[in-house]
Amino acid sequence: MDPFAIKLIGFAAATCTTVAYAPQFIKVWKTRSARDISLGMFLVMVLGLALWLAPRLASALRQRVFDSARNRGRRAAEQYQHVGTYVGKAVDELVRRAQGGRDDVADAVACEAHDVEGFATAVHSGRVIAGGTYSHADRRASTRRAL
Repeated sequence: MDPFAIKLIGFAAATCTTVAYAPQFIKVWKTRSARDISLGMFLVMVLGLALWLAPRLASALRQRVFDSARNRGRRAAEQYQHVGTYVGKAVDELVRRAQGGRDDVADAVACEAHDVEGFATAVHSGRVIAGGTYSHADRRASTRRAL
């Protein structure tokens, strides 16, 4: 709230609470009796008190809203960071698994390539057995070269 508006409301509140006694004083003077309370005085006094409280309540409410927004912002940032960490870990795990799968495929391809190389060597040297297979000795030699 604008500081000038706060001062203006405070001045109005001070004026109302000070002037609130005037209707009561006038009534007592006219009736020569202090037994009755003036409704005008009561209403002006209530208005004055409300004007005194309004800026304080507005200030307290503004502070509570500000604090609440700041706390919610901090909590959101913490949760965002937590989610970021969780997603990072999940991505790392997926990459690790994908690399493991890639390595398994590469090993299988290398193994098959060595078998093909051994078979090609056997065919080239004429050591292929009937049915398209080659001898156990050629397989062992191919496996030793693969390692």
